[in-house]
Amino acid sequence: MSRPRSRSQVPRDAFHGPLLRRESRWMNLPIDRSTKQEAAHDTYNLLLYLEDVKAERPDRANVERAVTNAQDISFDYRPHGRTKKIRTIRLKGNKPAKDMIAEMDALIQLGRTFYDSPGDLSDWLRSTLEERIQTTLLDEDGSRRVTVRRALEWAERWAEVRYRYLNFYLRDDPVHYRYVNGGIHQAGGNAANSVVHDSNFQADCMILDSKFFDDSSRGFFKYVYGLTVDEARRMVAASKDNDIPTSIRNVLIWAMHYIDRYIKWRENTLRSRNRRYFATPQRIKKPPLREHHLVAEKALWNLTTSYGHFTRALVAFMLTTQASGAFTPWQWSDLANAITDINVEIRNNHLNNVPRWPVSYDFINEYPIEPTEYMTL
Repeated sequence: MSRPRSRSQVPRDAFHGPLLRRESRWMNLPIDRSTKQEAAHDTYNLLLYLEDVKAERPDRANVERAVTNAQDISFDYRPHGRTKKIRTIRLKGNKPAKDMIAEMDALIQLGRTFYDSPGDLSDWLRSTLEERIQTTLLDEDGSRRVTVRRALEWAERWAEVRYRYLNFYLRDDPVHYRYVNGGIHQAGGNAANSVVHDSNFQADCMILDSKFFDDSSRGFFKYVYGLTVDEARRMVAASKDNDIPTSIRNVLIWAMHYIDRYIKWRENTLRSRNRRYFATPQRIKKPPLREHHLVAEKALWNLTTSYGHFTRALVAFMLTTQASGAFTPWQWSDLANAITDINVEIRNNHLNNVPRWPVSYDFINEYPIEPTEYMTL
């Protein structure tokens, strides 16, 4: 998949040179132009914009007429000698020149909403983002709007995490419990709790490229979800690619949520088992921890194998559909059979306590039990 060209990759010398000239309008246009401009009346600068001038026979009369009829259209701002003082000069010209200088001033004002100082054109936003996010993710975004929006979403999730702490603390408080046990506060606390405790395939493959995760901890994603970060991000991008048929994008969306369902089942099953192990009183003999985990590893062996078949089939399905917008019958068969195998393995596993999984599992009402070739969501 070709990556979009990031705006940060556009060479900056092309506009740095003209803008940073000492005499440039970018450098010298006053920030506050609401006050009345004062300039000498004995001299002025002249700016003409003439359209459709004949290259072979320039119309001198037209030029002279434009000079004679020139009106005050703005002011020019030039450095005075070697000092920092700016000299204000009347600027005269014709109507097209007036429109052009107004557009230039508007662009300057727009640019200054981003840059703190006209003389400093360093990409402060990119530098700030690079302090916290890997450049790989920044370059893939294609625009800063995408990056900033995601960063703010991460910040919102952090706010939810802290809300969850306060909310759950008060649930056990003998005085204030009634404020959070019920209504919107209880619902909000439960939603925030899912941010902390639930798997999130799509969010995790992005946040792994924040610089909080080093190379070793970045591997956590593969251990948990069975795909690499790059494969996962590619899948997220494909699910939003309008060049791919809607039914195929819906299958990818379904698959990502199916992964979350599977991971949540595995987490809940193993965590409850481990809690029982660690809660066993010391007077009762229990096997060593390694032996305890080996029992679970063997019990989940076939299921883990089936899940590996599923992830490989899913990646093959994604790559083919991205390249051609279609898939082969055997690719669909591989994917569907792997999903069926997982469902059967979970239902029949002696560690499982959800007999009709995934029918009687979370968010099943939002997504169908199994995908279809012409899927709608």
